[in-house]
Order: sequence, then C-alpha cells, then structure tokens
Amino acid sequence: MKRSLLAAERVVCNRASSGVYIESMLKKLGVYDELGAKLVRYDDGTAVMNHLIKGQGREFGFGGVTDILLYCDKGLQLVGPLPEEIQNYTAYATAMITATTEREAALAFLRYLALPDGRALFAASGIR
Repeated sequence: MKRSLLAAERVVCNRASSGVYIESMLKKLGVYDELGAKLVRYDDGTAVMNHLIKGQGREFGFGGVTDILLYCDKGLQLVGPLPEEIQNYTAYATAMITATTEREAALAFLRYLALPDGRALFAASGIR
C-alpha cells in the first residue's frame, strides 16, 4: 500500500471525518510527509468521487464504500477495503425519539431495519 501511495500522482481524500482518519493513517504509515503536495483534499466525499471520475492520471482515492459504490456505474472501481490493521469502521445506531407522535410507525421502522430485508438494504449499499 505504501508503494502504491508513493507511486500515485495524487492521493485524494475529503476533509470530513473519514479524511481526518485518512491523514492520521498516512502519518501512521510514515508516508504523510512524503506525499506533500500530492495529497489533494476536498470538502466532502462527493467532490472526491467527482474528481476521481475525471481520471487525471495515476490517482489513489479514499472514500467510504457507500460513496464509491454510488459511482461505480460512472467509472470508479472499488479496489477493496483497507487492510484490517489500518481499517477504521463507522458504527451506526438507531433510536426513537420519546416525544414522537408516531410511536408505532417508528417502532415498525426500527424492527424492519433488523430484519433480513432491512439488513439487505444496508448490505446493498456497502454497509455491513
């Protein structure tokens, strides 16, 4: 991975939370300083994906799997997840607001998310 990053003409990520993680990961890998001006940052994942779609050379881009999968039909390729030892996971949780006027509908929705059909929706968008 280090070799690929250093060989890239640009390494692209966002400035949001995942981009903050990527910068710390690059430091941990010992390549952050070497990348220097080759590290290109955008405000959000959409801007990163749009940059990568334009295909401006040998670029290495980082984004959430969910972002990348949205753009595969436009030419992006998901190479794969980060190696386990440097992977970072986002955990999602659900809750119902106690002041809701639609308690039964909210409970039904939360239950649906835990059922195989609901979990399949997450899986189809890259969320495990």
